[in-house]
Amino acid sequence: AGVSIFGPSLMPDYPKDGEIIAFCLRPELIGSGYGHPLFMATRRELQRRGYGVLVLDVFSENLRAVRFYAAHGFSKVLKKNVILGGRPYSFDTMRTSASQGGK
Repeated sequence: AGVSIFGPSLMPDYPKDGEIIAFCLRPELIGSGYGHPLFMATRRELQRRGYGVLVLDVFSENLRAVRFYAAHGFSKVLKKNVILGGRPYSFDTMRTSASQGGK
């Protein structure tokens, strides 16, 4: 149904955080309720590993994902502009407490 890739933060500004590097669902399952339990399992595992704060990057234009993370307690802390494949993209860095439940 989906995949979550996570571990210690790779972001130089947040070296002590746990990072959700990728969080993906099959397109036909988006909005079906599968994301919440997968996300909560990811959060619990990062918390179990001792991370008190979580961080992630999300495409700024992916408003559905931004709302999903906000509903799980994340707040935007930084906006980054990068060039990928010769095209400009904006990312929002979002953070939250690992113990925050969300939804």
